[in-house]
Amino acid sequence: MKVNSLTSLIFKELTGKEILPVQEAFLDEVAPIVADFKFDLLEPPSSASVALSVACKKDLYQTLSNSMGLWGNNHFVFSDVVRQWRTGDYPEIIAGMGHPKFKEGDPRTVEIERLVAKHDLVFPSLVPFKEFASRKGLCVNLAGCLGIILHDMGFTEDNVDFFPMIWRFLGLTKLYGFLNNEIKLGSGIGCIKEAYKNIYPAHYDTHK
Repeated sequence: MKVNSLTSLIFKELTGKEILPVQEAFLDEVAPIVADFKFDLLEPPSSASVALSVACKKDLYQTLSNSMGLWGNNHFVFSDVVRQWRTGDYPEIIAGMGHPKFKEGDPRTVEIERLVAKHDLVFPSLVPFKEFASRKGLCVNLAGCLGIILHDMGFTEDNVDFFPMIWRFLGLTKLYGFLNNEIKLGSGIGCIKEAYKNIYPAHYDTHK
């Protein structure tokens, strides 16, 4: 008997539908893009909090509680993306478009679109959403790209945030384990610098 993946279980619980095999394979590859911190290092407060908590010798439960306490409305705007796209009601700041760090385009969006092509999937809303962003002079960020894709898969503004939220939660747990087992952090700001250097050596500027 086929063992259900975490992706398929979450998908069914949230949408009430069975996931298609090609959708499952696609989302399984998308998950690490959301869960890990490949492009944003430890800059998000929620992930920096994990490094600080480890440095203060907090256990997993305290660490995750500290990190989740820093989740804000800007962390999970997928529901706003879906709601605005569905209604056509757009405020001055449009959810899913633009990014304070990635001015020339979000590399996570590029990776997700590459996976869309790899699995030969078609999401009817993605192209018009990108065209709309282009007319606004903005790039489509991670939340915009993935939010629209999940909307086309059947998610709504009432449940779409939970999927990436679970992935990010797993990513924080993975980060905790890695820091605890591989990096002996001291106290103070040095723990953040050490985390940068050991997790992302290619991105770390030793002269800073």
